[in-house]
Amino acid sequence: MSTSTEPNSGASERKQARREQWRLIVRRPAFIVGVLVLTFWLACAVFPSIIAPHHPLDFRALDGSSKGQHLSPRGAFPFGTDASGRDVLSRVIAGARDVFKIAPLAALLGVMLGVILGTLMGYLGGWFDLVVGRVVEAFIALPVVLVALLALTTIGRSNAVVIGVIAVLFTPIVARTVRAAVIA
Repeated sequence: MSTSTEPNSGASERKQARREQWRLIVRRPAFIVGVLVLTFWLACAVFPSIIAPHHPLDFRALDGSSKGQHLSPRGAFPFGTDASGRDVLSRVIAGARDVFKIAPLAALLGVMLGVILGTLMGYLGGWFDLVVGRVVEAFIALPVVLVALLALTTIGRSNAVVIGVIAVLFTPIVARTVRAAVIA
């Protein structure tokens, strides 16, 4: 009889279902812990000088002695110091900013390249799929960490190189998945 209320009724039901799903998610301890950890690292990335107990490049020692003293974890240095006497916790906190820059860009680039490659493999098929598929499988068979370390050692360690290496190593996994979806 009244068809105009049916779409509103469906939208209202979807809205209610989303609210209920959100309530269920927020009650899970894993979600709460994840949000707290993510919030901490975001705060570290945005305010490293406020959160870090020491400057990440300062050469300090607990007793004020010479530079280059490696200290085990203790009160003033919860993660200890490196071989140069720099506070490890402060260096980890300062590195959070780079992680929040590199990780999303590398993932985005890897997914884009993987989608393009997987789509081409699935649509073109034939010899292209066969050859590129074998290359993709060879990449997947390689130990990712060793390949990344080798590439970063030979090419360099700039942010652009790190993003490129992670994207290239992530691309075959996405390409294989997209190829399977295109073929199905």
